[in-house]
Amino acid sequence: MFLDGKSAGILESIATDEWRGSWKNNVMNNVEKLYLQLPHITSGRHMLRIRALDRYVSFSKLVIYTQGYVASNLGPQESYHAQYNREPVHGPYEFSFDAPAVADLFQNLFDGARAELPDVIYADKKFWASNRLYLKNVVRQQIALGEKKYRREADGTKNVFRKMHQGMFRENDGEIRIDCECALANSENAYLLPDLAGIAWEHVQSETDGRTGLAMHVAAEGLSWEDFRQAPSLNYRMRAEGGSYQIWTLLKYDDEFSARVAIGIDGKVVPQEKMYGSGRLFNYGTKQNWVWMLLAEAELAPGEHMFTVYAVASGIRVDRIFLTRGESIPPIDAEWRENV
Repeated sequence: MFLDGKSAGILESIATDEWRGSWKNNVMNNVEKLYLQLPHITSGRHMLRIRALDRYVSFSKLVIYTQGYVASNLGPQESYHAQYNREPVHGPYEFSFDAPAVADLFQNLFDGARAELPDVIYADKKFWASNRLYLKNVVRQQIALGEKKYRREADGTKNVFRKMHQGMFRENDGEIRIDCECALANSENAYLLPDLAGIAWEHVQSETDGRTGLAMHVAAEGLSWEDFRQAPSLNYRMRAEGGSYQIWTLLKYDDEFSARVAIGIDGKVVPQEKMYGSGRLFNYGTKQNWVWMLLAEAELAPGEHMFTVYAVASGIRVDRIFLTRGESIPPIDAEWRENV
């Protein structure tokens, strides 16, 4: 790379084979991000030239951070400078379109009525009783998706709080059902608590609610917490009729590091050794898939309780929580109804 005719350094990947450098994240994101510290640049016009040293190298975006690095998945929009680029060939991109119509168009192209829907995977008691490496998962077929809960408004935006339940979660027919994104409301019945550094759970797109749903995750990579009580948490107030409950969570993880979670009831963390898989959920047959996992069993007295999900490690996504006094498995998306 050359800046104003002088060498500014070489961008080189060390992920030249499996497990080298950032190979794992490169595979997950289908791209590698390389970084270089440029020399001091004065104000004004400059020329940055890139030359390929190897064949078969391509890149899609170049971003120069002038005020410090800002974490982003896709990076900012293309820059436009009115003084030096008065008649740009590319950008700025100014056009209007009917956002809901475009969304409906693509939704119809991949609508569940036209394409086969993925099976719902369940990790029950038998899942944890044996080595699952060469065994098929327990699944239930989806014939239809659930109702689209978070539809776009006429202006292309989504008002998720208007559709979000903010009441207490109450048991009905021996079951308590919770949508995890309700914690975004930060109400007295569902709220977020960050760690000491201010890191908290954030929302991310999910496959539920007719593929308009939201899940929760800690976005920053490579973080973990030894003291779960100090970790970012999701908290839900619920009313139980009392008895022995199986605790399920609809979740997704990409690797062994992120496949960890802890839960708590009324401020007490459930010991990892009392959770199925001892709190370590990784399995090759379920990674990178949404899966209903049976996490633990707990005795609850009749009355009000606070249920908590702790982020043992960043990266895991949690979408729904299901508590049942029977042996029933969580419902598929089309049959899901919250208890509020």
